[in-house]
Amino acid sequence: MRINDDLSQPVIVQAGKMDWRPSPAPGVDRRMLFRIGGEVARATSIVRYAPGSVFPRHTHGGGEEILVLDGVFQDEHGDYPAGSYLRNPPGTLIFQLRGRAAPSSCGFGSSERAIGRRWFGSRAKVEASSNGREFLVVSGSFAIGDDKLEAQSWGRLPAGTLLNATISPQGANVCVRDAPLLHLDIVQLSEQTLKGEPGL
Repeated sequence: MRINDDLSQPVIVQAGKMDWRPSPAPGVDRRMLFRIGGEVARATSIVRYAPGSVFPRHTHGGGEEILVLDGVFQDEHGDYPAGSYLRNPPGTLIFQLRGRAAPSSCGFGSSERAIGRRWFGSRAKVEASSNGREFLVVSGSFAIGDDKLEAQSWGRLPAGTLLNATISPQGANVCVRDAPLLHLDIVQLSEQTLKGEPGL
């Protein structure tokens, strides 16, 4: 499966308007924002857990990041309320993940840095990154040109791309990830996958 996989192009997704797609685990649904691969993939998704749902034990070869958007997210280490940020390094064995109080989370894949920002005023400017950036609107809204980005809007900017945003009067809470968009040294993708050939 390939979704928004051209890393040389900027992408904006109004994820809050997307339909939820079921995952292999009952009660766990996803909005897929970026994906290269099948069920085991390099991916960015917004995930919704029904109360009491469980995602079974699994491994993330390239690491995993989780930002809890609402509710309470739970794993074998504890409970994480809205606003919690978790990072599991490459090769981490993930035990059961549970939803308590209907949490939603956003998984960014492996990264070096994710920063929460609160934007006020009329304009925000994010300097170009040599790595590229991903961002998620947690609350509030802003516009990039004619595109209005509200809660759960996600975007990706290739390396060297500047972000100029017009902030709404209520401001915006934004999670910005600054890291290489694809870690070929961590996530080993087959030549078939990278070329987009059938079989995924």
